[in-house]
Amino acid sequence: MYRVSAYYLSTGLKDHKLEDTSTEEALALMSVHGKSLTRAVACALLNGYWSGKLFTRPLAWYLRWHCKPAELFALTTAILIYGGTADFMNTTRSVRRMKLTTPNLGQNNQGS
Repeated sequence: MYRVSAYYLSTGLKDHKLEDTSTEEALALMSVHGKSLTRAVACALLNGYWSGKLFTRPLAWYLRWHCKPAELFALTTAILIYGGTADFMNTTRSVRRMKLTTPNLGQNNQGS
């Protein structure tokens, strides 16, 4: 996810710009940001540390040559929507609520 985020943020595009693109807009965006977007899609598809390191560039090249620009933007939008950071943020909030640094003094005594 870190690499996908880095590739996407290097383009400087906003997600609303990718949602409803015409063919001309898709071609213009692909000419400017095509490499970064295809690398983000390829890295998300591979979903592994070593496979991402080794095969992101060849898969991105394959996607550039065999997919239409509108298809790539649809994949990019799907990755942004469904592969988001919601799980990461939920985990962060949960850990913050646990207060790991507070001392644990055991259970409270209760009478019978």
